[in-house]
Formats: sequence, C-alpha cells, structure tokens
Amino acid sequence: MRIIGHSYWYRNVSVFISALILSIIGSVGSVRLSAQEGSLESNVRTEHSDGFYTTAQAIRGQVQFNRHCAYCHTVDRGPMSPDAIKSRRGFAMGDVRAVLNLGGDFLLRTTYAGQRLYPTVYYLFNRLESMPSNNVASIGQAVRADITGFLLQANGFPPGPKELPIDPQAMKAMSLDEPGFTRLFNGKNFAGMKFFLGPNCKPAPDGCGKVDPEPIFSVRNGVLVCSGQTHGYWYTEERYLNFTLRFDYRYVPPHGWDGNDAIFSGQSGYHLFVTDHDIWPKAIEIQGRNFDTLSPIGVNAKIKATDDEDARRRARKALGQWNSVEIISNNGEVRSLLNGVLVSVVSEHEFTEPGHIAFESQGTEIHWRNIRIKLE
Repeated sequence: MRIIGHSYWYRNVSVFISALILSIIGSVGSVRLSAQEGSLESNVRTEHSDGFYTTAQAIRGQVQFNRHCAYCHTVDRGPMSPDAIKSRRGFAMGDVRAVLNLGGDFLLRTTYAGQRLYPTVYYLFNRLESMPSNNVASIGQAVRADITGFLLQANGFPPGPKELPIDPQAMKAMSLDEPGFTRLFNGKNFAGMKFFLGPNCKPAPDGCGKVDPEPIFSVRNGVLVCSGQTHGYWYTEERYLNFTLRFDYRYVPPHGWDGNDAIFSGQSGYHLFVTDHDIWPKAIEIQGRNFDTLSPIGVNAKIKATDDEDARRRARKALGQWNSVEIISNNGEVRSLLNGVLVSVVSEHEFTEPGHIAFESQGTEIHWRNIRIKLE
C-alpha cells in the first residue's frame, strides 16, 4: 500500500440463456460453480428493508437450484478451473466453454437494448418457466418460487418475514431497483448530462469549450460510449458532496493488442466536487487509467490518501471485461472500491461544498453502464 499526499492530477443453450446472451456476452468471464448448500457468501444489499422471501425458502431454493440448474449455471463470482468447466454442460461461445453466473449483481446489470430484463421479481420467476433446458417447464410453481428466493439471495437482496407468494400481480410490485439510487444515465440518451470538451479550454464564451457531445460520446444498446478522441468530460447537472456512486466500465482493447493488460495505458478518470470548468478542473480525481484504476490524485488541490496496488491488481478484470466501481464520499472521506474490493481511501481533502461529478474523455475508448448515485 502506498501513501499519497500531493497536488497533481470485462451448446446447449437453454431458452433462458438465449434471451440473455446478447446482453451479457461481454461479462460472463470465468466463474466458479454454485455454492454448496448453506455456504453462499453473503452480499446483502442492506438498502432493501422489505425482503421478498424467507431464509428457509432460499435454503430450499438452493437445494433445487443445485438439482435442476447448477449443471449449466452458477451463482459464485470466483474463478472456475478449466476442468470444472468441462465437467459441466454450460454453453459454448466459439472455442470458449462457459457457465453463466446468475449471482452477484446479475439481476441489476442484465439488460437488452437498454432495458433491464429483471425490473421486478415477476420477470425472474417467469423466466424460470423455461427451465431446466433438458426438460422445460418440468418444475412446479412452488419450486420456481423457492429458486427465485435463492437467486434473490445470491444477488444480495435480503430475506423478509414472509415467503415469496405465487401471485403474479404481487411479484410485479416487487421492484428490484436499488432503493435510494437515481440513475445518472438512462441508457437511451444524454438526458441529465452536460458536456465540456476541447483541449486546454476555458468555458465559452471566454474559451473554446465544446458542449455538444457528438461524435465523442454516443449511446449503443444501453451503454454510454466515449471515443476519447477529444480531451474533456461529461458531468452531472446536480452537485454532490456526500454520496455513493456506482457504475460499470470497460476498456476496448486496441486492434492487434498483444494481451499484456499490465501495460495498457487506457486513460479516463472521475472528477469529484467540480465547480469551475476547465481541462482539467480543480477536483479530486479518482483515476480511470487501466494500470492505476481508482488511484486518487488532487487536481490543483491537496489531498491525503492511501492506495493499495496489490488489491487493485487482484480485483481488476481482464481488458475488455466489465468492472464495477463504487465511490463513497462521506464526511470528508472518499473510499473507492473495484469489483467490491477497497482500493483507495482519501482521508483528508479541502472540498467542503457540493460539486459536479465528471467522467473523463482522454484518448482511449471506454464504455460505461449502470451509472447511479445515492445521497448519503
């Protein structure tokens, strides 16, 4: 860990998989097979106060999942050995054999054409009707409800006092959004976003700051794409001081890339507490560069911070895969997590007033999705 104190700047495809693969093909990655009964690692989203299932129901559901589903699916984020993958039916993606991970944040991140596939519990329960692939619709509604409860647990939704009812209308009212979070990018257009682009520019009319996002920024299938061809950033309309910011990102490997991710110099960054626009503005910048992702620096500002390179190296996924970021600003401290692993902490800084949050364009194509924020 280093101390920082300076002023600088991702064949047998069932009906279930068929409906999803277009939206998740970039994020399947390598995974470990399902947890053993009773051993699922907790990843509870504590913001959900009203559980939709009971612990007993999830335990029953885990038994049924392992009996009917685990031949093709997993709920574990960890790596899976090639031998373990070969022992499962899974599905083929070219020369790669994979097992679809239904755990972690699967229910929140799975989209198609910019729309979430699982906005409520009903859509998950209904999707299970097409399972298992070797005997479609062979499991009854009660078993489906139990498996649904287990998958909710595997995605971090906490249990409640009542079992999941077999009632479509009730399930449709059970939202799977994260309570308290607001989406900063709607997956369709640039609504609620502002732009400042142009090298070494001041805001118009005093300089050459460009406010038109195109062609640097575009929206493709629910993903915000930044070409990086002009230095600058998009930033939030609102200003924030204490917040939790969550999003996913991935870099696109350049044509002919040799696969040495450690030296890929992809550039981006996340500027906090921006009040005056410039390239680059006074802010805390949480680095987006591939090799030192989430390392904090003060841009024309003093900060005191710690940065854990070993944690970063362990947490960062291979180039081209989706990574999840969480940045928490609370009472003068800024904590940054990569795929759930704490990478850096800003323990002291000079910013006491709310400011804009800016996502940087700096020479490299980068993609973002699921950008949301919650006030603390």
